[in-house]
Amino acid sequence: MAAAAAAAWGGRRDRGGHGRAGAAVTGRAGGPNPGDVLVLACAVCFALQIVMIDRLAAGAPAPVLATVQVLPVVALSTAAALLERPLAALAVAGVTVYALVGFMALTGTVAALVVQGWAQRFTSPAHAGLMFAFEPVAAAGTAAVLLGEALAARQAWGAGLILAGIVIAEMRRDA
Repeated sequence: MAAAAAAAWGGRRDRGGHGRAGAAVTGRAGGPNPGDVLVLACAVCFALQIVMIDRLAAGAPAPVLATVQVLPVVALSTAAALLERPLAALAVAGVTVYALVGFMALTGTVAALVVQGWAQRFTSPAHAGLMFAFEPVAAAGTAAVLLGEALAARQAWGAGLILAGIVIAEMRRDA
């Protein structure tokens, strides 16, 4: 998706082609469902974010890029939370909850965006998209190793297909 977005926006093109841009989505009822639409919309948003970082990374420090991305999300998320349940969550949350939220915000969001802003200077949007495609496989593997969670057959097949897609895309890129 990132390769297609980069090509459409006139950004850096990946020499490996656009063969890795396809994805097949089928629901259990035989067709797309609202969740499939959300997944596709999310993929488009990720692709646009990757392309924008590619365009802006050379001219702005990575911490500035991360700040520009995080602050609107913090503001909009806070507003949405307050509209949904005004101050209800604040009343029951203790110091531990705030510490965990702060830790996850810094490590899982801010640090990740700073690293992406720095590292994406050295790769194409298509290659960055491939790295992001590995995220659910890494999450499932981490949950299996650290938490003892078992993968269902469908999840294992999905992880295998993601890995196969990444390997095929990389083989085509190197060819």
